[in-house]
Amino acid sequence: MIRRSMLRAAVHFLISVCLAGPLTAQTASISVAPAMSDVALGQTFDLTVRIDNAYLLHGSSVKVGFDPTLLELVTVSDGTVYPSVQANPIFWWRPEGSLHHDTVLVDQAILGTAIFSGSGVLFTMRFTAVKGGVSAVTLLRVDPRNNQNQIMPHVVSHGQVRIRPLSVNLKAMLQGPYVAGSMATTLHTMGVLPPSHPYAGSPWLHAGTESVTSAPAGIVDWVLVELRTGTAASTKAGTRAAFIRNDGAIVDLDAASPVAFPGLPAGSYYVVLRHRNHLAVMSANPLPLSSSSALYDFTTGPEKVTGGDVKDLGSGVYGLWTGDVNANGVVKYNGSGNDRLAVLTRIGGADVNATVSGYYPEDVNLNGIVKYNGGGNDRLTILQVIGGTNINATRTTAVPE
Repeated sequence: MIRRSMLRAAVHFLISVCLAGPLTAQTASISVAPAMSDVALGQTFDLTVRIDNAYLLHGSSVKVGFDPTLLELVTVSDGTVYPSVQANPIFWWRPEGSLHHDTVLVDQAILGTAIFSGSGVLFTMRFTAVKGGVSAVTLLRVDPRNNQNQIMPHVVSHGQVRIRPLSVNLKAMLQGPYVAGSMATTLHTMGVLPPSHPYAGSPWLHAGTESVTSAPAGIVDWVLVELRTGTAASTKAGTRAAFIRNDGAIVDLDAASPVAFPGLPAGSYYVVLRHRNHLAVMSANPLPLSSSSALYDFTTGPEKVTGGDVKDLGSGVYGLWTGDVNANGVVKYNGSGNDRLAVLTRIGGADVNATVSGYYPEDVNLNGIVKYNGGGNDRLTILQVIGGTNINATRTTAVPE
């Protein structure tokens, strides 16, 4: 009887080994697919975690990490692997993370003794891209097991998601350098255009570090683009220094792309355009902005700006008023803190016929020369901006400050 019991036990052991197969097998590959994703801001998209070359897979536990400031996890769904073996396999998931849900844990298994060998999708994760940037999608813990509850030999491959940032697509003209349909690039050709933006100081206080080795051809000057969620200055959401080209395009540092705001979500924003010695303008209405924002053209008419006060440059083209030398939002020819006196001070304060060359805010026509008297001088331009006759008149930006 004892011998028969021992034989029966031995047979059962052999059968179980035959069913299970060898305890060591080929190495499986577990990966995020696609390995590199390029998505638009606000886009909802899927990533999969798949297994290839699986052998006797019975269950798995996988933890995936990602940047929750860029990617919002929507849901996780079962893949093709376990349902191909069993109609209702075990499938369970939950987001994790102490402060932010920056990981998701997915547990899966086959009920009973069934197994899976081959390749397929373990599970699918659905995300929404909420901000521009690059997020790694990392397999932090991978625990695939066979039907003997042994960890399957495996290698892992991680993923990455690039989210195209919110962008602002603008066109504008500056009165100072405007001549017959385009703007002069004299500051660039003279070599005085700085490689870094000039908006770090007051009143702009822009903290960005935008700079180039050298300014590309066709650049007129630096500008500052500001986004607001409302009309008040207190609603400012972000700023970026950018270039304005001679054709009026407001472009990023490559002199071609719309201006990117990587840290902001898609949405509706008022757009403020600033220049160091022109009066700022703000879009008349909030603009729907995303990673593929439509062009907003400030040059087509007064109705495009809050307050409607822009310079008629002729031939249906409108631009920003020049002459705000001290960048206080007011063009002023006479009285305390006026812009005219700043021009005189820049050239020395005594000889009205003196000139100074370089990159200065008192150069209101952006020709690289500060000039108080004589043909094409900056003083007279300031007088013309306020009306040309009443020296006590002023012109003020309509942008709430």
